[in-house]
Amino acid sequence: ARTQAAQPENSPPAQPQHPPAAPTQGSSTTQLTSSDDGFGTGLNGDRSAIPSAVLWGMATLLVWAAVWLVGSRWRMWPSVAVGLIPLMFCLFVAFNYVDRAIPSY
Repeated sequence: ARTQAAQPENSPPAQPQHPPAAPTQGSSTTQLTSSDDGFGTGLNGDRSAIPSAVLWGMATLLVWAAVWLVGSRWRMWPSVAVGLIPLMFCLFVAFNYVDRAIPSY
C-alpha cells in the first residue's frame, strides 16, 4: 500500500506540475527581429567597426609612408627598425576592426 505525506489542514491541494506551453507560431519569441538575421545572432558582423577599420588602415599606410620617406632620405634599415613597432601596432588594430566588421562563417 502506498502512503502519502500528510498536508496541513488549511493548505490547498497540490496542483500537478505541467511544463510550460510551447510558443505559438505568432508569438514574439519565434519571430526574427529583422530581415538581415540570416546568419543568426552576432554573426552578421559589426557595421560600427567599419569606420574604425578604415581609419586604422589609413594610419597604417601613413606610418608606412613615413618609414619609407625617412628611409629614402636617411638610411633604410635603421628607419625600418624604428618604424616596425608602430607599423605592426597599427596593422594589428586595423585587422582586429576588419575582423569585427566582416560576417562570421
